[in-house]
This record gives sequence, C-alpha cells and structure tokens, in this order.
Amino acid sequence: MKGLFAAAAGPDFRRCNCARRREDRFGSVGDGACLISRRIRSPDFKAKVALAAMKGDRTIAQLSDQFGVHVSQITAWKEQLQEGAANVFGPGTGTAAAAPPIDVKALHAKIGELTLENDFLEGALSKAGLLTARR
Repeated sequence: MKGLFAAAAGPDFRRCNCARRREDRFGSVGDGACLISRRIRSPDFKAKVALAAMKGDRTIAQLSDQFGVHVSQITAWKEQLQEGAANVFGPGTGTAAAAPPIDVKALHAKIGELTLENDFLEGALSKAGLLTARR
C-alpha cells in the first residue's frame, strides 16, 4: 500500500506547453501568465471520492462535477482503493504493532559484553606483537 493516497508537501507549479515552446524559441518565458497550478489532494479527500465512486449511487461524471476532479483521476483512485482494500484485513496490517518489543537493557548488556571482549583481545594481540596500530 505504498502509493495509496500519498500526499505531497505543497502546491506544485509547472509551465504549460505553450510556455515551454516559447522558452525554447526565445530563451525566456516572459511574465509567467501560463503557469498551471497543480492541486495536491489530501488522502482523506481521495478516500472520500474513491468510496463515493465505489458506492455507485452516482456516475463518475456526476462525482467529477461534485468534487471538481477529473474522471480519470477518480477512476485511478477507485482502482487504488480496490487494490489496497485487501491489505486492510490481511497480514500486512499492523506491522509496527506485530514487531516484538525491544529490550534495551539486554542490548546494553550485549554491547558491554562485546566491548569487554574486544578490549581483552586487543590487549592479548598487542602483547603478542600482532597488533601494531591502535584504533
């Protein structure tokens, strides 16, 4: 469910095709009147629209007029919802809750044990003359 209703940080502005062609020919866009703003929809809004499309009470065209979203976008969100719906009840849910709790005390004890072992081996190797460089 990686891409399911993922939201971006803020509005994105891009140039329309006529501005790109003008920039290619003349090197500058000008006043920037042809900038197109791309609306970023929240995951809640996408879910609401997709659920309304799943209900089937209204046509996709009616939903498009109601929510101000293109028909193909509604269809894409509906397909994402259908593909991701199985993961809601499947084994992929609650991965954070299913992970075993981390025992910090045991980890600290293991770190201490390994540090002591490394120090002992370093001392033994240096006495034997096999360790010439210090860490």
